[in-house]
Amino acid sequence: MYSEQALRTAIATTQAVATHTTASHIST
Repeated sequence: MYSEQALRTAIATTQAVATHTTASHIST
């Protein structure tokens, strides 16, 4: 079972990667 801290970290990481990927596609 994940702790709330671990879950928040995973979500933040996923969002950061998604934002970076989206920005890369837009800038291309």
